[in-house]
Amino acid sequence: ELEKCINADPEFFPAYDALASIYYFTGRKDKTLKIFLEAVKNNPKNAKACAEAGKIFYINKDFEKARSYFLTAYRLNPDSYNKAFLEKIDEKTKPAKAEDN
Repeated sequence: ELEKCINADPEFFPAYDALASIYYFTGRKDKTLKIFLEAVKNNPKNAKACAEAGKIFYINKDFEKARSYFLTAYRLNPDSYNKAFLEKIDEKTKPAKAEDN
């Protein structure tokens, strides 16, 4: 039924979110990512769609793609959630500092 909703109204993000959640909580992260990327494709100005795709890339440790999607989400909606994820990604990807002796 959720796929019918998406087909009927490709801009209705809650249907993507619900379907992706089902896939995620049943261990199908590959399908989860596919659904969120489809949501971004059909809703390129939807910050939530971009952030959710970024979150899956983050979980998969693809920090470059995660940062790209969260940066898009932040530009669309500069809220603390998107900013916090960008900071988290930057922290994980910055080069390790040499210890002072």
